[in-house]
Amino acid sequence: MKILYISFAYAVGSQSLYTDLGEELAKNGHSVKVVVSGKCSNGNSEIISQNGVEILTVKTLPLFKVKNPIKKAIAILVLPYQLKNAIKKNYANEHFDFVLFEAPPITNYKVVAWAKKLFKCKAFLMQKDIFPENIAGLGLISRKSPAYMYFRHKEINMLKISDYIGCMSKGNIEFLLKKNNYLNPEKVLLFPNSKTIESIPPKNKDFICGKFGIDKNTCVFLFGGNLGYSQDINFICNLIKSLKNEKNIFTLFIGSGIFQQQLIDTIKSENISNAKFIESLPRNEYEQIANNVDAGLITLDKRCSVPNYPSKVLGYMHSALPIVAATDLITDFRNLIEDEAKCGLWAFSGDVQECYKQMKILAQNESLRQELGANGRKFLEENFDVKQSVKILEKLFT
Repeated sequence: MKILYISFAYAVGSQSLYTDLGEELAKNGHSVKVVVSGKCSNGNSEIISQNGVEILTVKTLPLFKVKNPIKKAIAILVLPYQLKNAIKKNYANEHFDFVLFEAPPITNYKVVAWAKKLFKCKAFLMQKDIFPENIAGLGLISRKSPAYMYFRHKEINMLKISDYIGCMSKGNIEFLLKKNNYLNPEKVLLFPNSKTIESIPPKNKDFICGKFGIDKNTCVFLFGGNLGYSQDINFICNLIKSLKNEKNIFTLFIGSGIFQQQLIDTIKSENISNAKFIESLPRNEYEQIANNVDAGLITLDKRCSVPNYPSKVLGYMHSALPIVAATDLITDFRNLIEDEAKCGLWAFSGDVQECYKQMKILAQNESLRQELGANGRKFLEENFDVKQSVKILEKLFT
């Protein structure tokens, strides 16, 4: 297959679930050309090769860690035109079997529609978040506002131009079809987040204890990834405040996001010695830490109105970490944790004390941690291997 992958999130110089997919496709003999926004060292765009994948990086306005919503909105709105010009300049005479893209952002549908027409091919959408409903549920925008109506119109257009829509979970599929009853159910399919499966090195708790100056009997919880609206920073801060006197629990945050400073300030102002924040790390360094901690932590705002499926769970499962997940009542993520994978404990994210209780249960029971962690690793190998994602695409387009 020859694939044009128009991306918002493909990692250049590091690894992610998107690079895992692109590189696994390349390993299977498929041609993958990625067009992604980012910083360019020279000129307006540049092409590099990364593990068998050709990446065209297009210079755009800043898209990440932009606090000014107007500036971010402008950057997102002009992005399709910048990508279109780069594709026209570099790949106008190429042939592609299909266009692969992810959402958000929903505004990229214009360049995808244009590319479908130019290359006379179909498009596969990886539906990662349902926008603008996700921000409406969090109270960031009114469903009656012009902005919501505008983005909802864009979302409908994006879904209509997609020949196939891959959703992360059954709950995502059900939600999408219910909200968009004009969609043909046959074109909406399960396409979970997936990753490259590697062996786990032996756990070395001394590494973690020495690095962070903690006792070897302390249970270390890892929260990795974004600190944005969906994660509910107030819940997180209240949680670590409630845990501050628990000597056998240490919470390590590794990531970034618009609310990271609030977390840093809370740790400092409350004199919390059993919690620490570290800015985002390269994947190999992050995984070295993940492989040696004791458990993973996931939070979702109780107001979330779409069935989110946090991608960080893949990393936790890969490292055989048991999970404490505090989520809303809409997502089917609880089903994964408690019933399907049987890899963790769940709490409602409107109840800090319930999450505190679940963390204490794991911290005090090493055999339970090992059992749940092993269950998660087994489920990952059977259901979230990137090889399965490649097979789905090959079945559709070859």
